[in-house]
Amino acid sequence: MIFTEFPPKYGGMQTHAFEMAKRLSQSYEVVVYTYKAIELKTEAELFDRQAPYKVKRILSRISFFSNIKKIISDIPHEKPQLIYSSTIYYGILREFIPIPIVCRSVGNDLLRPWIIYPFRFGSHLMQSSFMETIFNRIKKNIDKPPTIDIILKNIRIKLAKRCAMGAELILGNSEYTKSF
Repeated sequence: MIFTEFPPKYGGMQTHAFEMAKRLSQSYEVVVYTYKAIELKTEAELFDRQAPYKVKRILSRISFFSNIKKIISDIPHEKPQLIYSSTIYYGILREFIPIPIVCRSVGNDLLRPWIIYPFRFGSHLMQSSFMETIFNRIKKNIDKPPTIDIILKNIRIKLAKRCAMGAELILGNSEYTKSF
């Protein structure tokens, strides 16, 4: 299971992820891949030790292709029969591994593609906690020029379409999302 939001922070998406993993782990072996804990690191470590399933906080919030590479190299150790992702973006894994992928979409992943760094080039540099911290500070303190945002949005939309095409099944949370 690949979750973009996961405890120890709590909100609707984190609760959904936690409950889904917990309930499935009662009948299946579950491994959760999620983002590295930069904030609330101690709380995340405590949560992970108490979880009734394996939690691997190895993903970067910035470096998408670095995440893909990490998952591809780790998946053979886990031997999954199915991958579930809380967004359409991890449907791209199907290009690299022969495992069915089910993705969920709540619409925002399609309407506002959030992949921050959608390039393979340099993705290994962007994956560090240091770069993530710096990028988050920059993002909070400046408005990006609209031209750059438009260029990145077009790249992100193309990538989102490519990712969605890899999914065996996409579960939309509404009729609008399903038709989109």
